[in-house]
Amino acid sequence: MKKVFFNAFLLICFLVALGLSAFASEERSWKFKVYLDKKEIGYQYFKLTPKPNGSNVSIEAKFDVEYLFINFYNYRHNNREVWRDGCLQSIESKTVDNGESFFVAGSMQSEVFTIKSQAGEQRLKGCVKTFSYWDADFLNSTHLLNSQTGEFSPVEIRELGSTEINVSGQLIPAVHYHLSTRDFEIELWYSPDRSEWLALRSTTVDGNVLRYERL
Repeated sequence: MKKVFFNAFLLICFLVALGLSAFASEERSWKFKVYLDKKEIGYQYFKLTPKPNGSNVSIEAKFDVEYLFINFYNYRHNNREVWRDGCLQSIESKTVDNGESFFVAGSMQSEVFTIKSQAGEQRLKGCVKTFSYWDADFLNSTHLLNSQTGEFSPVEIRELGSTEINVSGQLIPAVHYHLSTRDFEIELWYSPDRSEWLALRSTTVDGNVLRYERL
């Protein structure tokens, strides 16, 4: 159970990069109910606050899986990131995954992004991005930083074509994408101009469907 939800959360968050200058100057937020099959298990919120040449991003997630009033799984995640010109400048995240604690702390100094986590310390050069699902520019990435574990993961992202998707009771046009890493696969949907993240779905190793319903 733990591995299923651990991998599932990495899909989403999880979570946070941005081609920041492309957004309007006003604050934006994305709020999702999270479901496992048809059962609501929690939420994930994203808030972006514009700053000169970039933005601050905050993320909060809470999942609880219960059966007959017994809690089988719980997850808490809080993350704060600073972005400038579409590249990550700093990150501070804390996660409790079914009782196991994780942290990630990183910052850009002298063109090197230094990350500390349970796995130790690593240094990355170039423009670092996290799994920033609300910013379609991340779809061009070959590697992404996991905000829970600090792992810098290779990713493969493919466009699957145009379709329609139900959002808040309305059937609207969308573009469908598939993202895969060594550990998980997810599906993502965006508006035709890629300006708006619409939905996310993944199938766990147990065959359950994890999905985000936007509020």
